[in-house]
Amino acid sequence: MKTTEKISVRVALYAYLSRYAPTQSSSRFTVELEEGATVDALLSRLGIPAKRAKLAIVNARQAEPTSPLREGDEVSFFPPIAGGGDRLEGLVAKLKCVARNGRITCPSAHELAQEFAVKPKVVGTLCNELSIKIANCQLGCF
Repeated sequence: MKTTEKISVRVALYAYLSRYAPTQSSSRFTVELEEGATVDALLSRLGIPAKRAKLAIVNARQAEPTSPLREGDEVSFFPPIAGGGDRLEGLVAKLKCVARNGRITCPSAHELAQEFAVKPKVVGTLCNELSIKIANCQLGCF
């Protein structure tokens, strides 16, 4: 009988998706999956309906549902943001464009939060997950 190899991935769930965490004490945890599992398979394993997880980030890059996962991957799931499902992807795309050498200024981060009608914390969280550093923060928000 052939045994299937397993992989471990680290998962972070944001906003109301944290209710799908295996333990209520943390929205960050490790999951063991079959080798060759995809982002969609991870969602299924966690019991998260695909429509509830609007954005998946794997190792600081936006991922598709069919993206394969590998040992040690870091996977973050974000729900849709109010006002439209495409806004979150638009914000991520704009962050990637605005960030120079993996950095964005604090005023630029605040402008993006205003432009996409989200709290600055949402921009800060996405920056963290995308490995974008926020420089020269005047208020200590990031």
